[in-house]
Amino acid sequence: MEKGYSKKVDSLFRFLDNEEIDNIKEYIASDDREYLEYKNVDAIDFFNEDYSGDDISIFRSYSGYIYQYVNNAINGSWDYSYDGDEKFKNRCLEIGRELNEILLNSKNLSSNNFKVFRGIPISFFKEYGIESISELINLNNKYLFNYGFTSTSFLRDTSYFKKEIPAGVYRNVLIEYDVPRDFNEGVYLKNNDLSYSVSQNEFLINSESLGYVYDVLLNEDSAILKVKLIPKRVYRKDYRNLIENSTIRKKLYTSF
Repeated sequence: MEKGYSKKVDSLFRFLDNEEIDNIKEYIASDDREYLEYKNVDAIDFFNEDYSGDDISIFRSYSGYIYQYVNNAINGSWDYSYDGDEKFKNRCLEIGRELNEILLNSKNLSSNNFKVFRGIPISFFKEYGIESISELINLNNKYLFNYGFTSTSFLRDTSYFKKEIPAGVYRNVLIEYDVPRDFNEGVYLKNNDLSYSVSQNEFLINSESLGYVYDVLLNEDSAILKVKLIPKRVYRKDYRNLIENSTIRKKLYTSF
């Protein structure tokens, strides 16, 4: 398999028509905005809407131990011997659907274009044919696509980069996302009502996120990927319909 190739990304682009693909390319080429990196919690300028009690309960549930199971269910990587039975899987899919609907209909916003950060292990890129730090260069000018929800941090220092979390999993790759201020597909899990892990300063991005890698910085044992997060409104003609009839489609694109 070609280094940097992803079946998920390929399936997405086969799903889109030429106009939608051109919109993606135009967005990338024309984006000359500056993106602010927050240095401390007090500086974070992101406004959540007033969520209902049920919505808050979903956010808090997801932020606990169950997030990994929700994403395994959505991604089609559920392992019945490890993750649990069909009943639990269906419950996780339901949490995912509810969370997706909340974020599809959110009116969150910021007055700044901003950066968020995600520390991950090199094993994350196995589906792209990447097995070592040096091979990450093959992702330059390529796309990243995630079926599941994406946890990031407003602060570089709380992104888990160069940390071993959980034990034995060293996160030696940092993804640095550029997020436009009118991006309304995420939520700031800023307090104990919304999150079990407030110290992470989490910005949670909705499922089915697309990003474009515009730079790869390699060090001997670590790397930084700079990624433009592309809002669905840019390239999905059916985005309005998604909002009106929001649901997670278990196999949205061609099976792989």
